[in-house]
Formats: sequence, structure tokens, C-alpha cells
Amino acid sequence: MKKASKTLLIIGAVLSIVLSVTWFILSIVYFVIGAAFSAVKAGSASMTAEQWNEILKAGGIDKVISYYTTGGVIFLILFFFALASCILAFIAKNRENKGLFIANIVLGLACGAELNAIGGVLGLVAVCNKKE
Repeated sequence: MKKASKTLLIIGAVLSIVLSVTWFILSIVYFVIGAAFSAVKAGSASMTAEQWNEILKAGGIDKVISYYTTGGVIFLILFFFALASCILAFIAKNRENKGLFIANIVLGLACGAELNAIGGVLGLVAVCNKKE
């Protein structure tokens, strides 16, 4: 059980690295798009009439700006969760600490790295069975 936990935590840590890079890139993209629409609203950038009509059909430029800005914030939060999940997975793979395994479960589920959560569950089971 401990060996399976260690393997899953290593794979989950690598997955967390990939996810953190992905979440960070998406965050930047969403913030840039939000800033571009803010520039259009302020009048310092231009759009075609067709593009402007599509924005108005979507509910207005303020909604579009808030959508992309909120998306950027969410992706930034996911980036920090994935980064913390990666660090904890590398730490927990060599230690038998219930707190680290529980943190891996929570952060793994929070950032989308379910392998960290499964590795945390298996590690928690191994630690609990070992002490009995």
C-alpha cells in the first residue's frame, strides 16, 4: 500500500506541475483578454462593427470584461493550489505523516490532480494500518 501511494504521489506531483503551468498560462490569457476588452471600452483600441455587435449580443462589454477577469482570478487560484499540491506530494512521498496525506487529498481534489488525492488516501490507509 505504501509503495502504491509513493508511486501515485510521484505521478501526481508531475501532473500537478503540468496543471500549474496550464493554469498559469490560462490565467495570463484571460487577464490579457480582459484587459483588451477594457481598452476597447476606454476607447484606446478599436473593433469592427461585427465584433461589437457580437459583444452586445453576449450581454455587454462589462459582462465580458468581468467574465474574463473572474476567469483569470480562478485560474490563478488553481495555479497556487496545483503548485502547493506538487510541493506537498514530493514531501509526503518519503514521510509517513497523516497531516501531509490529508493535505494531499484536499489540494489534489482542489486543483484537479486526483492522483495526488488517491495517493494521499492510500498513504493514509497505510499509516493507519501500520500503527494498529
